[in-house]
Amino acid sequence: MVRASKGADVAVGLISHTDLLAKTRSLRLAAGRDDVVGVHTELFRLRSALVDHLNAERGDFAVLPDNLRAVAIHGQDQVLRLIDDLLAAVDADHDCTCIVRAIEVDVALQRQARLEQAILTMTPPTRGA
Repeated sequence: MVRASKGADVAVGLISHTDLLAKTRSLRLAAGRDDVVGVHTELFRLRSALVDHLNAERGDFAVLPDNLRAVAIHGQDQVLRLIDDLLAAVDADHDCTCIVRAIEVDVALQRQARLEQAILTMTPPTRGA
């Protein structure tokens, strides 16, 4: 498991939380321009990077106590569901409230990154890690 000191970014594989948040900024910029095609493109990029990040991170979470692992995974599932909902809204209706939803994705991802950092900070490393 990648352990970071307090305040440090946790990189999983090649995609860190900072990288994911940079993608949400790109999403917000596209939404701010009312660029529906750009929003769609950025959402797909973000979703793809997030899925890769989550798959790597879930393997790392296997060493966490069950209750902490469940909280972290639940939060990850919520972020992914939020992105999927926004993708469906963009696909179904070009009049979506993309800027509001893009901000929701950004805030949810920031909250999840803080949650995971807190969990990793309060959980002692396992032997051999």
